[in-house]
Amino acid sequence: MLLTFQINDNKDSIEILFDKEGLDFFKSLINKSWHEPICKEDGLYDLDHEHLLSNSWGGDELTPEFTSDGSKKVESVKIVYLGKQGEKIIS
Repeated sequence: MLLTFQINDNKDSIEILFDKEGLDFFKSLINKSWHEPICKEDGLYDLDHEHLLSNSWGGDELTPEFTSDGSKKVESVKIVYLGKQGEKIIS
């Protein structure tokens, strides 16, 4: 599987590189049954999320060894579901 997140040298653009297996994995993650956020007693939210990590960071989801020249590899990606009221939660 190949799934690489990389950031350009200007640090203003992210690219996601993947093969068929990486695409299938990423689609299954995005299409999972996400849980709506739960507001806790302290007013903060418990948000459903997933961590993607490289081997060197203890995972097997990311493959930053395939990062393109001129780009910086990303070792960790956190994907957070903000739910139906996402804009309200972050504003």
